Amino acid sequence: MLNKFRLQFKFTLLLSVLFLASTGLSALLISGQVQDRASQQVVDRAMTLMETISSVRDYTSQKIQPLLAEKIETKEEFVAESVPAYSAREVFERLRQKMGYEDFFYKEAALNPTNLRDLANEFETSLVERFRQQQDIPKLFGFQTIAGKQLFYVSRPLRMTDPSCLRCHSTPEAAPKSHLKTYGNERGFNWKLNDVVAAQTLYMPSDRIVQSYQHQFLIAFGAFVGIFALIILVLNLLLTRSVIQPLHPIAKIANALNQENADIKDEDLQKLNRFIQRRDEMGQLARSFRHLATSIWARETSLKQQLEMLHQEVLNARSPDETVGTQSQVQALLAKAKVIRSALKVNSTHSQS
Repeated sequence: MLNKFRLQFKFTLLLSVLFLASTGLSALLISGQVQDRASQQVVDRAMTLMETISSVRDYTSQKIQPLLAEKIETKEEFVAESVPAYSAREVFERLRQKMGYEDFFYKEAALNPTNLRDLANEFETSLVERFRQQQDIPKLFGFQTIAGKQLFYVSRPLRMTDPSCLRCHSTPEAAPKSHLKTYGNERGFNWKLNDVVAAQTLYMPSDRIVQSYQHQFLIAFGAFVGIFALIILVLNLLLTRSVIQPLHPIAKIANALNQENADIKDEDLQKLNRFIQRRDEMGQLARSFRHLATSIWARETSLKQQLEMLHQEVLNARSPDETVGTQSQVQALLAKAKVIRSALKVNSTHSQS
C-alpha cells in the first residue's frame, strides 16, 4: 500500500508514527516521575515544618519546663505551656493564620493522650501501630480522605526520649497534682521511655500536590515534545536536501532514457550537476549516473543515426530509378540492419535496468 507513495511522504509518515508512539510512552514515564518528584517536594516542605515544630518541642522541654517547674508544683491549675506538645500545637495554630497555611493541620496523634484533642482516629491509629511494628520506618506519606476531603499527609514516629516526660506520663502517683486536677488520672499514663507514643502528622490540601505536579509535567512534557519535534523537522529537512532533491533529476533522466525516443533535457542535467560536486554517497551516485546516462544517450543517438542511414541505403538499393544491387548486397544490408536493431534492444534493456 505504501509503495505508491513518495519516499518523502513515507519517511514523514514513519517519523510521525514514531513521534506519536514516543510521545504517549514518554507521557506515562514523565507523569510517574514528575508525580513522585512533586510529592517529594511537598514531603520535604512538610518535613521542614515538622523539624521546626520539633525544635519548639525541644525548646519547651529544655528551657520552658525548668522555669515553670515551681509553678507546676504549687499552682492548682496545671501550666499547659510547659508541655512540649501544647507549645508545638499552639505555635502551629499561629502559623495557620499566615497566608498559604490556612488549610494545613498538625496533630500529634496518640493512642493514649493526656489531652483528648490528640486522640488518634482510626487512620492515625494504624500509623502509630505501623511505626511500632516497623521501627526502621522514618516517615509515611500519601493521600487520605478525611471528612469528605482529600488531604496529603506526612507522618513520622514520635518517641518519648526525654526522661523528664515520665513525671507526667508514667503513673498517676508520680504526676503533679495540678496535672491530675486538669486532666484526670485516666489518660496519658503508662508511657515508657523510647516507645512510640504518637504519630507526628501534618495534613495539607492535596490540590497543592496536583498543582505542583501539573506545572512540572507541562514543563517536562513540553520540553520533550519540542525537542522531539525539532529532531523530526531537522531529519525531514536533511532527508529532503540530501536524498530527495538529488533523486528527482536522476528519476526524470532515467524515465526519459526508458522512452522510445530518448531525449535528455538540458535543465535536468543542470539540476543533476548541482549535486555532482558533493563528496557524499549521493554525489558519487550523481556522477556515476550522469556518466552512464550521457553514454547511453550518445550510443542510442549514434545507433539511430546508423539505422537511418542503413534504412536510406536499403531504400536506394530497392529504388527502381537506381541500378538494382545484387542479391548478396541486399542480404548484407539486411544483416547489418539486424545487428543495429539488436544493439538498440540491448542498449534499451541496459537503460531500463
